[in-house]
Amino acid sequence: MASRYRKIDPRIWTDEKFRQLTGEEQRIALYVLTAQSNRIGLFSFSPGKACEDLSASPQAFRRAFETVCRVLKWEWDPEARVLYLPTWWKYNPPESVNNLVGNLKDLDDLPATPLLKRFAANTVYLSDSVKQTFAQAFTKGYPHPSPSPSPQASPTQEQKQEQEQDSPLSPQGAARTDGADGNGANGAVLEPEDLVKTWNSIAGVKRVQNLIPRQGVHRRLLVRLKDHPDQAWWDRLFDTVRASDWLCGRTNGRSGPFHVTLEWALGPENLTKILQGDYATAPKKPGKTYGDDFWHPKLVT
Repeated sequence: MASRYRKIDPRIWTDEKFRQLTGEEQRIALYVLTAQSNRIGLFSFSPGKACEDLSASPQAFRRAFETVCRVLKWEWDPEARVLYLPTWWKYNPPESVNNLVGNLKDLDDLPATPLLKRFAANTVYLSDSVKQTFAQAFTKGYPHPSPSPSPQASPTQEQKQEQEQDSPLSPQGAARTDGADGNGANGAVLEPEDLVKTWNSIAGVKRVQNLIPRQGVHRRLLVRLKDHPDQAWWDRLFDTVRASDWLCGRTNGRSGPFHVTLEWALGPENLTKILQGDYATAPKKPGKTYGDDFWHPKLVT
């Protein structure tokens, strides 16, 4: 985007909702408004980058971020990693029709998300002079088709999604996105079998013994390949799992060590938690040991 200038109303410091937040939560709110936002208030947001920029632990950031979103009524899609600020136009309204058209180009940078429909329906803070242009923009290609499923989808909804998404396949069974090939190393198409081979090389995880087409872990691999056909995304996922003592059974919990399966890791909620660092290994404090009573993350089955 051309400009990083953002407006923050000084009355934010006397706003009743903002004053409900702790100092750290207010800092996170201001970071969201200024650091990764775009020109329309609907933007991709990286909790990992936020943790680095704010020097915060993933666990502490997640708790504070959830509070900020709840209190300020911001909407977060963890599956697509998209954040929506419904009052954005109130403080950053487009100055003209041409300005609005330019701002809406930021939609091209977004992945598919149900929040696009929320954004398209929210015109309460737009002036009458631009509302017609705003509505017309969504008749010409926005929001994107095939929105990603809600991260809170029930197992039945998830299964339906997987059945719908694993159909656009190449003859070899590799997933496609809008007719485009997924690329691994040297432009090669990523295959489920290749990803399983890499997974099985991670020490401490449960190995995939049988890859049955269109069932179990194979189905989930096809779904994730459709959304993420690039090798870099999978390298990041596998590296994150590899670095986690909890996921790889190097830490004892109350019921013994946990060894993650690939099918579990690719589940919608579990995948989000892995990538945002919920299972990251916390640095040990000097002189402190961790026994069987050490806190461990709640597992989602």
